Amino acid sequence: GVALAHPDLKDAILKVKDFTRSRSGPSDSNGHGTHCAGIVAARQNATGVVGVAPECGLLIGKVLGDGGSGSLEGISAGIDWAVAQGADVISMSLGSPDGHPTLKAAVDRAVAAGKFVICAAGNEGPSLDTVGYPAMYPNVVSVGAVDQNKKIAQFSSRGTRVDVCAPGVDILSTYPPRNLAKLDG
Repeated sequence: GVALAHPDLKDAILKVKDFTRSRSGPSDSNGHGTHCAGIVAARQNATGVVGVAPECGLLIGKVLGDGGSGSLEGISAGIDWAVAQGADVISMSLGSPDGHPTLKAAVDRAVAAGKFVICAAGNEGPSLDTVGYPAMYPNVVSVGAVDQNKKIAQFSSRGTRVDVCAPGVDILSTYPPRNLAKLDG
């Protein structure tokens, strides 16, 4: 979900859909989705922060409920919906220690449709080989986290399936309802 009226995001949002049947609908009640959306698409305006792609559009498929968990069916439906809406990039900051044929099939359909699928490696560090699914699938880009010193973040999952690392400690981004916050992940 996302904070739909956030001043740095509202002009970036093209469509929203809730796959969780949550009481808050497509709105973000815990901050995670809004924070991730801001890192990518926060607009360059007179307030807040600027994302790495401030002119892109966002398709918000809420696949994790208000408590932060979701179903394989909901996540898979969200991936299929994003493909049908014409997404170029499907970004998922979620994970599970176990893969599932339903999730793999949805990821495979997205990749076959020419979509770039990027997934968080997970927050299960510091042990090796802790990358979760869907980041563990070989046809997605798996992203780990580094700190300000370019060292692997203590919490970041790691292993041979991590394709790239990006800043993930004390990241300032958008936060519900119209705020900014520093989060890790």
